[in-house]
Amino acid sequence: MVGGGKAGKSLAMDLAAAGQRVAMVERGMIGGTCINVACIPTKTLVNSARLLALARRAAQFGIDLPGTPAVDIDLLRARKEDVVGTMVAGQRKSFLASGMDLAIGEAHFVVPRTVEVTDDAGTRRTLSGTNVVVNTGMAPFVPDIPGLRAAQPLTSTSILALKSLPRSIIILGGGYIGCEFASMLSIMGVQVTVVQRRGQLLPREDADMSASVAGTLAADGATLVLGAEAAAVSRAGGLVVRVDEFLRTAADNVWAAGDVAGTPQFTHASWNDYRILKANIAGGSWSTKDRLIPYCVFTTPELGRVGLSETEALHGHESSEVIAVIQMAMLGDVPYQQLRDAVITHPTMAEGLQLLLSDAFLEP
Repeated sequence: MVGGGKAGKSLAMDLAAAGQRVAMVERGMIGGTCINVACIPTKTLVNSARLLALARRAAQFGIDLPGTPAVDIDLLRARKEDVVGTMVAGQRKSFLASGMDLAIGEAHFVVPRTVEVTDDAGTRRTLSGTNVVVNTGMAPFVPDIPGLRAAQPLTSTSILALKSLPRSIIILGGGYIGCEFASMLSIMGVQVTVVQRRGQLLPREDADMSASVAGTLAADGATLVLGAEAAAVSRAGGLVVRVDEFLRTAADNVWAAGDVAGTPQFTHASWNDYRILKANIAGGSWSTKDRLIPYCVFTTPELGRVGLSETEALHGHESSEVIAVIQMAMLGDVPYQQLRDAVITHPTMAEGLQLLLSDAFLEP
């Protein structure tokens, strides 16, 4: 296992606990990106920001708090590091308890299915396996904007190690991560300016959803600069490993999962990759094709989504054929449960009705 992200570590522990010989190479982030520099630390800070916002409204709940609630950056950082540290320690304990060989160092392929691992002391060892899984994740990318690198900009990783809150900050990019940090920092009292290349924040979302998030950020004090083409380049950096729908690479018995495989950059998507890998390494044929991945933007309030946006749905293909199915059901007084549970030809647009009519989509 080259890299111990959500998919890799889960698979490594499973296989090792089942008695297989498993080695996992990790460069340093025990538990992966999520625990160390993404989901866990950022959501810990988001929760602190929400408590701060609530404390400022204490009087509305009949509570008189002395002074003005404010951020203590040292306490904030200590809490974040305690949460992360506790989880990292738990992960290391679980890794070792599974029986895996945990190798801390950097891996390089030297021949097919064989890597050389170099630790911080320069000691090298060689590991080979019948199967190899690459789960190295991705790193933040600094766009090639004149003068930007010289200014030593913060990234979504380095901002988590700040020793003090800045008086002001410019966030290049109004995507999911940018909006989360804008929301959090605005609540904490930082003067935030979000510069977004396109004409709306969260460009994958419907315009009304984007406008709602923009309104919330503005209400918290953030300044939004939209349509600033040159200053808002934002993309993930690093090598993407090409895989098929079964997470196989072009090399025999070499697999990839998580961010590095082009999987949507959510921990729960990587967890699904683990399940697919576990099945397929054992001879199965689980696929990533057409899987439905929900996600949430942890602004305050949050934005969650699964499936097509309204805009995407309005541009859907063969909608005229789908509406005819509904029409026939209505003319025949067919209950929606019967349509939901029918065996409908795959792959067709009409079979999407079964998901649409499921309990998860129907309003109470």
